[in-house]
Amino acid sequence: MNRILTLLRKKWPEYFLEILVITIGILGAFLLNSWKESRALEVQNRKIYGFIKDDLLSDISEIDSALEGYQISMKHMLEMIEGRASQEELISDPIFAKSFLGYEDLMIEQRGLTLLENSVDLDDEESMRLSNLVSHFYTEHLVEIDIASDELANNFRNNYDYWTQQDWFLEFAFGENDRTAFSDYAIDNMVFRKRVGAYYILYDIYVSELLRFRSEALTIIEEIDSYLTPQE
Repeated sequence: MNRILTLLRKKWPEYFLEILVITIGILGAFLLNSWKESRALEVQNRKIYGFIKDDLLSDISEIDSALEGYQISMKHMLEMIEGRASQEELISDPIFAKSFLGYEDLMIEQRGLTLLENSVDLDDEESMRLSNLVSHFYTEHLVEIDIASDELANNFRNNYDYWTQQDWFLEFAFGENDRTAFSDYAIDNMVFRKRVGAYYILYDIYVSELLRFRSEALTIIEEIDSYLTPQE
């Protein structure tokens, strides 16, 4: 026992140094591994937010492309509601009739949002802040757009069921775009005008929600650009 204690007293600096080296090695490996994981998470997050930015830019482009048609349709509907539409317009302009009998639905891209929702590793405060901002943006707007779209679609289906029972419908749908019978029915018809009025209100709500989405999407894109831009 004395020999062991004597040996320890002589060798303790050497043993201490070995323990210190091992400890530093383990700590260094841990820190290096943590840095690699943090770096991997940062790369992953930057890719996800890049996808979200691309989605939003695509959505804005789709909305901008559709807006011109939406505005023309709403202009025609308003003319019909206010009694300013002429029979000649209903016959000669195919877009005029289509304004009352259909609409172009838009799909909001959610690829980036899905990736964000499935990512549980947010490694810094800024990522968490941006994640909450993006999630709240999509949650609010997707719900509102879906509600407006569903209401518009339900109204359209109701109208379509009604249109198909009218004498002019078959000629309009299958008569090589002959709109004479349709114009005879629609002009100065209060039932038709009221249906178009209800459709117009829902159409306006839908378009307004898309415009709100577009406006706030630009703000989200600015936030993402700020996150993706290296800080000096």
